[in-house]
Amino acid sequence: FGDPYEYKGKAIVNSAPGVRNLHGNIRNHEGVDFGTEQQEGWNLKAITKGTIEKIRFQFNSTKQTGYGLYMVINHGPLGVENKVYKTVYSHLSSLDKSILGKTIGELTNEEIEKILSPDGLIPNKVVEKGQVIGKSGGIKGKNYLQQQPQKYDLAGGSNGAHLHFELRVGDSSQLDSDFKQIKYV
Repeated sequence: FGDPYEYKGKAIVNSAPGVRNLHGNIRNHEGVDFGTEQQEGWNLKAITKGTIEKIRFQFNSTKQTGYGLYMVINHGPLGVENKVYKTVYSHLSSLDKSILGKTIGELTNEEIEKILSPDGLIPNKVVEKGQVIGKSGGIKGKNYLQQQPQKYDLAGGSNGAHLHFELRVGDSSQLDSDFKQIKYV
């Protein structure tokens, strides 16, 4: 696997997988939060070839939690055990124009409706290892998905600029031993 981000400086792990208290809610943190001294806008890359399974916006305003704008890439069966690997990139500030052929600001109301729905927008777009898929985000009040008269803060439940990255086995949010083998920094 390649790195999930493109950054020339030093990326740090702000939060590792495990149980934590977020906004007064005790819950399992199912991924790794990467941060840098550059607040946001660093390129995010596909760690290996795959198909974009879903682009969605998720936020629970009551609990102040959620992925914000996120993307799921299905990498298919990999390794000797043929496990189906998926990656999740959350708190995106934007999508690369190559993903949908347009920027976030150019989306139609119908496309925005799909992104806001539980099923999300399903582009079935193939991405190559190392291809830029979007940019990091996580700063509240800066980047929006606008559908008049409402606008949706792309940061979701983020409390600062970072990439929330998950490596899943199938649809299971349980951590796999392979997850620990990725070099994060």
